Amino acid sequence: MFLRCSLIVPMSDDRSSPIVMQASKGRVVNISASAERDLVRELSIARHIWNHFLALNIKLYEREKRYRFYNDMSADLTRIRSHGHFSDGIAGAGHQKLKDLDKALKESFPSASNRKGFPKFKSVDKQNDSFRVQAKEVRFVRRGDEITYVALPKMNPLRVRGLTVPLGAKMNSVTVKMDGGGFRVSIQFEAAAPRKIELAENAVIGVD
Repeated sequence: MFLRCSLIVPMSDDRSSPIVMQASKGRVVNISASAERDLVRELSIARHIWNHFLALNIKLYEREKRYRFYNDMSADLTRIRSHGHFSDGIAGAGHQKLKDLDKALKESFPSASNRKGFPKFKSVDKQNDSFRVQAKEVRFVRRGDEITYVALPKMNPLRVRGLTVPLGAKMNSVTVKMDGGGFRVSIQFEAAAPRKIELAENAVIGVD
């Protein structure tokens, strides 16, 4: 069988290609019971941080018609992390969750260019919790472009499958999400965009 088509060719080492934000998603495999407890704990802390600061903002708006945004919430979190449920979590993950809440609050404003509804409380029964950390806080084990292990702060390395990040790419963040009874890991990174190569009109490709 012969096909006429165009090809998408990775060009990660081509300096003429623009650098764009990309993402790769994989799954945690062969997870130990202790590692699963660590992830569930971190997801729970992220959910509690979101709900705690959302509740404070709702009460503040009812009293004073204003919100506390990231800088103020971050300072508050730093103070309260010394005790209680939040003290066991990854510090960076908590602050990233506050950035998400800050964005959600601002996107609910009538003046927002991409207006969305007011943020809602997160419920544990929805199984959609997530947390994010900056890539500089994470250690990786590679096999070429494939990432085989991800070591998050305060946790033993997690074995992952399906994560592909080109060598030399700048990794920005790592997100862990509960998904379908397991855990999904995604990495956001900057790398040269794949380049579409148009084949000549009479070019053909054989496919077995």
